[in-house]
Amino acid sequence: MVYSARRRWNDPWSWVALPGVVFIIAGFGATLVFTINRSLTDPGPENYARLLEWRSLVILLNTFQASAVVVIVTLIGGYAYAYAMRVGPKALKIYLMLFLAVQFATSSVARAFAWIQLLQTNGVINKLLIGAGIIDQPLKLMRNDLGAIIGTSHVLLPHMILVLYASMQRVDLATVAAARSLGASQIQAFWQIFVPATRTGIITGCGLIFILGLSFYATPALLGNPSRQMISASIMTQSEYGNFGAASAMSTTLVVITLLGLLAINLCNRSTHDRRPS
Repeated sequence: MVYSARRRWNDPWSWVALPGVVFIIAGFGATLVFTINRSLTDPGPENYARLLEWRSLVILLNTFQASAVVVIVTLIGGYAYAYAMRVGPKALKIYLMLFLAVQFATSSVARAFAWIQLLQTNGVINKLLIGAGIIDQPLKLMRNDLGAIIGTSHVLLPHMILVLYASMQRVDLATVAAARSLGASQIQAFWQIFVPATRTGIITGCGLIFILGLSFYATPALLGNPSRQMISASIMTQSEYGNFGAASAMSTTLVVITLLGLLAINLCNRSTHDRRPS
């Protein structure tokens, strides 16, 4: 392992990345040290004890639940989108990639305001449903969990798509065709050959979306339920009231959860790789 690390650093191109690595470590490290110090000294370590109170635990639970639902929604939608990009005709791939690029080029706040125009009581969706005679009274589609999940899933979906598509690109479609030629149905070949081959992408994508969902602020604040506060909104609220010690403790906890999530993703991917036949 040491020899492998030395070989990597002996490569001249490895040193090109050194300034960026130093900048990230210095910037992130200094901020993290300041945040941890503030959480332990303003007013003291009791900031972390408050995280075990029922109200704080409910906030954490709300955040985990929302992130888990977003993971499921983006996995289903993202897998279908990435699969169409992988096996579809060239023209379809180009249009799907362009549409994906537009999503990345659009601000998440702008997308949240667009969803407000669609989901509000007198918004486009309710007007269409009432005009079609499907409903008599407008539905409450935002300022609740549904609105937060829709908006957050829309923003994070492109990230899931790219991770899954990168994984699908490594799948040899000839293996699927071989399974079909041996008598497997299209559904059997998909579930038993194609999907297992993309397990690494599924694990990485789900972990990435879950971690990103934990720290999401703008979209849940604009579309979500104000009474079901997420941890990012709670950090903002504590800062606005001058409780910087409590906000720092929450921020540090969120960093720890994120690092544990990255470690879990790495371990799961290693386990998956080790189980593959040589």
